[in-house]
Amino acid sequence: MAEKKVIRRYPEETKAKALALLSQGSTMKAVAGELGVSEQSLTNWKRAAGMTKGRKPKKEAKQLAKKDSQPTTPTTTQEKKSAGLGDLFQEYLAKEEELAALKKAIAERL
Repeated sequence: MAEKKVIRRYPEETKAKALALLSQGSTMKAVAGELGVSEQSLTNWKRAAGMTKGRKPKKEAKQLAKKDSQPTTPTTTQEKKSAGLGDLFQEYLAKEEELAALKKAIAERL
């Protein structure tokens, strides 16, 4: 009898940390080993965060063909953030700052 595939769910913190390490130049293999996740999971997370440079899925390729043919410059703040490292990474950075502030406030009260 064939074994069933086990689908692992990872916490959002793990995904955010992985994306942060990858954006800082760490290799997929190094990040996968450090966090105990598969390289395929990292690839999936990068794709979801908009951090991939590879081929686009067929549906998206057709829709974006018109956009890709015309050079565009980000105009809004949100577009500028998205053009960088992706919304997920920007959210991660904001949460890291918030967490650091909360830790500092707790330490001061103890």
